[in-house]
Amino acid sequence: MNMMPQPTVITLVVPWKIERTFKEAAKKAFPKETFGLFLGTLAGARVDVDELFIPEDVTQYCTNWCCRPQAHWFEDAMDEAKEYGKESTIVGWVHSHPHTSDAFSSSDRSQSEADLDCLIKLPVSAICVVRPIGKAKKLITSMRYWGPTIPVEVLRDKKTCHNLI
Repeated sequence: MNMMPQPTVITLVVPWKIERTFKEAAKKAFPKETFGLFLGTLAGARVDVDELFIPEDVTQYCTNWCCRPQAHWFEDAMDEAKEYGKESTIVGWVHSHPHTSDAFSSSDRSQSEADLDCLIKLPVSAICVVRPIGKAKKLITSMRYWGPTIPVEVLRDKKTCHNLI
């Protein structure tokens, strides 16, 4: 009998302040999308996010419906990661979805799957949804994380959550 192996779970540790920083950047960019790269360390199936890199020119490449990541963003993020230590690298990417859901769009999914074949393997992808609510149109945000093809368990500092996605 040919049994399919169970996928490995990636344990992702994201400091609350990093998630909050991206949520604030997403609100500021609204109604356009924004983009960032998670910098941190990999140890087996554990990913620790230590920093968030948001490119200085991100607004030039993001619209209300898409964000076109640029090669120099990854180069700049790798340079910044080196400042944090020998083991630090790009461990994932995040972008916002203004007015839409926290589900991957078809282009998001193809990008996540392409991560498997690219030179920089990115074990984690995230989407930050930004929605206006109420008469005052107050902006609220929520984050969702994915591994390219395997579940991700998210551990946040301060509040520990175990989200299998």
